[in-house]
Amino acid sequence: MDGVRTTSESMVERVRELGPFADVDDARGALVTTLEVLGECLSRDDARALAGELPEPLAAHVSAGGGVCAPRQIYQRVAHRRGLRQGVALEQAQIVGQVLAESLSRPTRERLRRHAPELDELLASPATDTAPPAPAAEPGAGEPPTGRPEIVAHEHSVARSDDPHGDTKLSSSRGLTQEREGRSLATARPPRR
Repeated sequence: MDGVRTTSESMVERVRELGPFADVDDARGALVTTLEVLGECLSRDDARALAGELPEPLAAHVSAGGGVCAPRQIYQRVAHRRGLRQGVALEQAQIVGQVLAESLSRPTRERLRRHAPELDELLASPATDTAPPAPAAEPGAGEPPTGRPEIVAHEHSVARSDDPHGDTKLSSSRGLTQEREGRSLATARPPRR
């Protein structure tokens, strides 16, 4: 949405789409509360720059600024005002931050990050700060002949295995390491020394 004017309802809907919110009002509450807290944590000029790119009903919630807050403080304030546990507030504020990063112009995002580096984590959005995604391939493209989708995983990941739990399945396991080496209670022998 870089540079494209969004509506408050489209932003609320995007917040709701990205997070586990009970309803539209819950998503709107997270958006409004996070904007209020962000406004408090920005300089007046930066708060005005943020408000200037938001649709009018939301822009009014960005206060006149005047302070600097660490991300932890932002999350604590959101948690306190919304009556949420810290982890839930963190998730909601990060979702709002992602929607803001998608909605704000690149110059405004960069300005906020430059003047308020503590917001870098909050305004980071993989969708806006990287190259655009590659066009979607035709169905079936990129799938190996087995019909399984291509797996991107680290070298030792169970996702790469055809039988990820083969070592520990009771029906076909060769046993745990202790059992294979004869060091289990079932052998009824003391360990070799």
